[in-house]
Amino acid sequence: MEWHRLEREEIFARLNFSPEGLTSSEAIDRVRLYGPNAIKVANQ
Repeated sequence: MEWHRLEREEIFARLNFSPEGLTSSEAIDRVRLYGPNAIKVANQ
């Protein structure tokens, strides 16, 4: 997908969010569905 070529409104629609952001309820639902927004640190 070439996201940089899409109009802003199309991106919002495809990702199911708005310029105002997610509600608390939507954020909680997404954490439950996708997991926390965290980067795993690799062992060195």
